[in-house]
Amino acid sequence: MDRVVGGFVVLAPVVLVAAVVHIMVGRRMRGPARVFTETAILALLATVLMYAWGAWHMFAWDIEETCTLAGQSFEPRFVLDTSMFPLSKKCNADYDLVPSYVNPAVIGLFAVTVLFTILALYKAFVNRKSLDSKG
Repeated sequence: MDRVVGGFVVLAPVVLVAAVVHIMVGRRMRGPARVFTETAILALLATVLMYAWGAWHMFAWDIEETCTLAGQSFEPRFVLDTSMFPLSKKCNADYDLVPSYVNPAVIGLFAVTVLFTILALYKAFVNRKSLDSKG
C-alpha cells in the first residue's frame, strides 16, 4: 500500500505539470511544432529532476556515517573527488553515493531536450514559411 501512495505522490505532480505544459503550449501553437515543444519542455523538466535526484544522493551531514550505513568503507582521500558534473561523491575507490544511472540519464534527457527543441523550431519555421507563402 505504501508503494501505491508513494507512486501517486510522485506521479501526481508530474501529470499536473504535463497538463499545465499542454495547456500553455496549446494556447500558442498548433500542429507538430506543439508536440515537439511539449516534449522538449517535459524532457527539460525530467533532466532537472534527474539531476536533482542525483544531487540529493550527494547530500550527507556525515559522509563517513553515510558510507558506513551503505555498507562501504570510508576513505577520506576520495572526499576531494566530489564533483557537480558529472555528479559524484565517493566513499572509496569502488563506491559512489550517486547511483550509476543518474549521469547517463541526465545527458540522455538533455540530448532529447536539445533534439526536440531543434525539431520544434524547424517545424515552426516551416509552418510559418508555408503560411506566409499562402497569404
